[in-house]
Amino acid sequence: MSSKKPNPAVKRYSLEATLLAVIRVRAPAATRFHVSGCLLWVVLRRSPAGHKQTFNLINNYAFIKITQTEKNVPRAIEIDEYGRTILTNGIAFEPLPGRIEISNLFVGDVLIWYLPDKSKLSSLIREFSGGIFSHVGIYSGRNQSIDAGPEGVFESNLLIPKGAYIHVFRLKTLLPQEENIVIDKSREFIGFSYAKFDAITLPARRMSYHLNLFPYKTRFNIFRWRRWIGFFGKILIILRKKNPPRNKIFCSQIIAEAYGAIQYIPKELVESGVFTPVDLAVNGFARHVGWIANTDNPKWHPFDPYSPEPVINRKWKFSIKRILTGHSSGGK
Repeated sequence: MSSKKPNPAVKRYSLEATLLAVIRVRAPAATRFHVSGCLLWVVLRRSPAGHKQTFNLINNYAFIKITQTEKNVPRAIEIDEYGRTILTNGIAFEPLPGRIEISNLFVGDVLIWYLPDKSKLSSLIREFSGGIFSHVGIYSGRNQSIDAGPEGVFESNLLIPKGAYIHVFRLKTLLPQEENIVIDKSREFIGFSYAKFDAITLPARRMSYHLNLFPYKTRFNIFRWRRWIGFFGKILIILRKKNPPRNKIFCSQIIAEAYGAIQYIPKELVESGVFTPVDLAVNGFARHVGWIANTDNPKWHPFDPYSPEPVINRKWKFSIKRILTGHSSGGK
């Protein structure tokens, strides 16, 4: 019996078809580039005679498709061992959330502000949490929100400064009785003063929390400054648990305390005080349901995780200069 030998040309063209399919798929550009590069190597190895056709295939499709960007495509969000956000263009399985009217908000919605302010405290929070958000509040109904600012904790009318916008996050499984618990807990903090020291030391506690999530990647190294911050943060967490701030609180801790009251956030993390507004926006805490702004087309920050614009800046780059000047645009 004679066995029929496979035709190498057929094998090469099937690989080229696979390569073309990978290039055309709507996956992150970096993923398409690496996968198509590996398949190209296989094609060339299997059939050197097909070099010219394969090169033309890549020239006609790969470099065009990989560099092509589209609007209204969601951004894929990753978090590294230092808590830094990494963005890539994702895949749209459904229409992106759009603008929401304040009248359509639900009690208990978490409101995360992008504020183009020049406050040094806001810049410090943004730089060390690796994102654009520096303020968060909780919607309490009747067009009002509960949040903490430099003057303390208030329940006030929801205002959107010029150039700002608010992302809305919602816990779909929140029951009516849980809504009452969350809002009642939030109102307990009205009248508290702003916990400045707790907010300033928050980045160190946050760094310790994220380093603990990746112990196999983050062995202590005296030459890595982020390891030292994480070590300092671990000490701060111990001290905070022994002597928590009294009659003082910062904005994202209100959210942690309120949702901790219904055991949605573990007590250990609530007592540690490790969440920034950026964490609440990107760690899957709740579902992003839309945004509020004074216009239908706000000027999106290039590093906004929920911007409909194509990704330009993939990773936030830390800058001491921006902290000192207050110009914390980041990601550049």
